[in-house]
Amino acid sequence: MPSVIRQIPLASATHHHSHDFHQIVITMCGSSEFEIEGLGGRVNAFSGCIVPANHEHYYSGHGHNRQLIFDLPEDALP
Repeated sequence: MPSVIRQIPLASATHHHSHDFHQIVITMCGSSEFEIEGLGGRVNAFSGCIVPANHEHYYSGHGHNRQLIFDLPEDALP
């Protein structure tokens, strides 16, 4: 899988899934909530989190928000 970069808002409803690639998520404006394998919290503007491949994670956005998301192949990180 090639790397993919996108900028999106997250819905206020909580969603969850897992995928076979890593993600780096940076909140550009507003805030979001992430929970990865039971650990997590609020991610405010200009901070972020790493979602490891094959880990169930829950996420939601708060108000007007924008996330910069990097999808990375599983072998991209040592």
